[in-house]
Amino acid sequence: MAASLLGSAFLAAVLAAACAAGPVVVRGPGDVKGALGQRVRVEGTARDAKLGAAVIGADGLVVFCLDVARWPAEVEGRRVVAEGTLEETSEPQAAVGPGGERSAGIEGSAYVLRRTTWQALP
Repeated sequence: MAASLLGSAFLAAVLAAACAAGPVVVRGPGDVKGALGQRVRVEGTARDAKLGAAVIGADGLVVFCLDVARWPAEVEGRRVVAEGTLEETSEPQAAVGPGGERSAGIEGSAYVLRRTTWQALP
């Protein structure tokens, strides 16, 4: 019985520590693959794109914030920190017309945040 209680206490402590650790910090492209599906924090420059608001991070990392259509005018171009669940998606794909023209969309895949929260940095 005591061993069972000790095991339960240990498990509770591990789970509490994991929850208290907060989001995974993604500093560049090399950090992305290991963080997919997790709540992450990305810091970079706020830029508007056809797919919506994006954070342009270190080493050219681009993460689209799906819950943010556009950055407010006073934030666009400034440093921000965004948090959300990191995913890799290939939607929406760019449509190619008969003359080779491309519509808005992406070619390949893109990194996105869902359930995004953000704040501008000083």
